[in-house]
Amino acid sequence: MSNDERALRPAESSSVARVGAPSWLITRGLARLQPRERRFMELHTPPHENNESWPSAMNNRGQIVGLVDWNTHVLWEQGRMVKLDMIMRDLETRPGWGFSISETNDYGQIVGVESNFSLSTPAFKTILWDNGRRIELEGLESIPGIPLAINNRGQFIGFYRPDIGSLEDLKPGVWDSGLKAAVWDSGQVTILETLTDESDDLEFGSDACACGINNHGVIVGGCGGVPGKWEAGHVTKLHLPVMGEHMGGSAHDINDHGEIVGRVSYRGEDDGLDDGINSTWESQVVIWKHEDCIPLHGVRETDISSLRINNRGQVVGFFVPTSEDLDRMHAYLWEDGRIVQLDVPAEWGSWVNDINDTGHVIGGYSPADGEWSRACLWA
Repeated sequence: MSNDERALRPAESSSVARVGAPSWLITRGLARLQPRERRFMELHTPPHENNESWPSAMNNRGQIVGLVDWNTHVLWEQGRMVKLDMIMRDLETRPGWGFSISETNDYGQIVGVESNFSLSTPAFKTILWDNGRRIELEGLESIPGIPLAINNRGQFIGFYRPDIGSLEDLKPGVWDSGLKAAVWDSGQVTILETLTDESDDLEFGSDACACGINNHGVIVGGCGGVPGKWEAGHVTKLHLPVMGEHMGGSAHDINDHGEIVGRVSYRGEDDGLDDGINSTWESQVVIWKHEDCIPLHGVRETDISSLRINNRGQVVGFFVPTSEDLDRMHAYLWEDGRIVQLDVPAEWGSWVNDINDTGHVIGGYSPADGEWSRACLWA
């Protein structure tokens, strides 16, 4: 067994508390730390010039999975990096195929999507790596499943569009139509139901995307332009605060206490442009807690990120100061009503991908010209 396979091997016990963080982090009575500055650390990579790296996901054991130099899959743990040889060896036997890591859970299971764009019809496969084994879910060979999250029960969720016929269909704007939310459990795929409500001003349609799942199997995402939550296969629309006309949005992540983070959007004032729209769209990052929708004040400046929330209620994301300043992204942490900007070396932009229950945050940073990216950790 290679070092990377041994490092990702699940613990002998099925108890989450014994393989993840200390038990006091697993209980509902989580201790809340006071907001404090985070220490920036660059994740170790081989010592050669402009070695680009991207972290994809992190679990509560502190294991981080990601990519180095575009095609080397790696695991960072306890300050060192090892190659995920099990993935690399498999791809070497199948020319044209690549693998994109989406998420890892506390048992070290990795879920992602394999793709091959060299074929006349693009091919996609949903893959689970479990204890060094590559598991391709049966019946999904013709469906471009793109998983986004996995929980500690081995359930993983995402979306698919079964009618992709050519690379032309993957263009932005075309890819957004015909999406279906799905959950994979024990090798079986279930298509999640969608919202239908003709009385609402929004056009729900059939599009849906699952974005987050907690350890109780509750799923959140977007459904026809509004935030939704799926429990036991049934979808409900999340409450939208009255902030303007034509309210919409999406839910991005959910923790084990049912707290949901996402974004709501609404039509703003006339933008003065002669484009037939005559309005701007505003957005606001929010947390749904019980039946309340709580705005995260101060997190509104052109937030463009996918948001994550942990079991302490801490939220991470990134924003750009203005729409004209897209190269200067800023990572942030929100906790207890306060925003902490996650610092990086001077004059460089930053972004985040994940946060675990110890409050550690992973992401990356790059110069303002965006020519390269380096993986980093805020602890």
